[in-house]
Amino acid sequence: MAWPLRPPVPAGRVHAQNLQAPSACEAAVPNPLAVSTLRWYSRNQVAHFPSPGGIFSIVFDGSNMYVLTTSPQGNSSSAAVINKLRATDGALLATFTNFPSLEFARFGSMLFDGQNIWVQFLASDASGLLEFRASDGTFVGIAGGGDLGRGMTFDGQNIWTATAGFGIGRFRANDPRQSAGFPGGDPQGLAFDGRNVWVANLTGSVTVHRASDGVIVHSFPMAGEPYWLAFDGVNMWVTNATNNTVTKIRVHDFAELGTFPVPDSAGAILFDGANIWIEGRRSVTLLRACDGAQVGTFATGGVTAPGIFAFDGINVWVGANGLSKM
Repeated sequence: MAWPLRPPVPAGRVHAQNLQAPSACEAAVPNPLAVSTLRWYSRNQVAHFPSPGGIFSIVFDGSNMYVLTTSPQGNSSSAAVINKLRATDGALLATFTNFPSLEFARFGSMLFDGQNIWVQFLASDASGLLEFRASDGTFVGIAGGGDLGRGMTFDGQNIWTATAGFGIGRFRANDPRQSAGFPGGDPQGLAFDGRNVWVANLTGSVTVHRASDGVIVHSFPMAGEPYWLAFDGVNMWVTNATNNTVTKIRVHDFAELGTFPVPDSAGAILFDGANIWIEGRRSVTLLRACDGAQVGTFATGGVTAPGIFAFDGINVWVGANGLSKM
């Protein structure tokens, strides 16, 4: 059963576009994710879509949502499926089941590179990323690198991945053989700001790598466990899993603009054009991007997990006991 995301007081439906910054707040920063929205459509109210199995991750391609899930019968590669849903109404357009044969496989986050869907996997004898053609679900191949549950980001040419206790890797999306590794730290979240790749290290630091060659251009300590990252077009937001906080950092000069507490926990994070959404264990917290003021905290009705969180240009989708579309 899918559960609605509702504010505790007052009760009622919540919609991403209705939670805009008030006039007293400075104008919302431009949304860099809007470029992926290839068409606009009328807003929908909150909707809920049940899922027969566990949801691992969600990703948006500009028109459709891709939901990685498994059947209730098991967690093998043969049970894994990707459901392609139309973002406007949640209609099921296709189901991709042609996963390669993998023994005792588990799956993590997904990423869309403009043409293909990449899926994290960990099997008994291999790990890395599976590549599927988004248009029809054709399996394209396997790329090495990355770690289950760690961050990924795309810089327009290269896919960047994080590996526990090692560092970050980079490979060309159209030719995974062109790859490079940059050791150091214990990376978790990754984000691209248009020039550099930011890395949240669980060991207590944030590093900024030049996307062209991976060279570290800035690094600064951050107490606790920096966990996930989101870019709002001007600032980078960093969640902290230990301190249950979110820190706002201006990208052009690395100035820290504030650290804001969240009531549940600080996991995955995204930007909707006006607000910052932060996943907790059983709730989602919204902060106004312009000043960090808390807009609200909404119960999910189930445990959330990093990666089960996506924005389609109008609605935010959250996976917990099914899919909730806000």
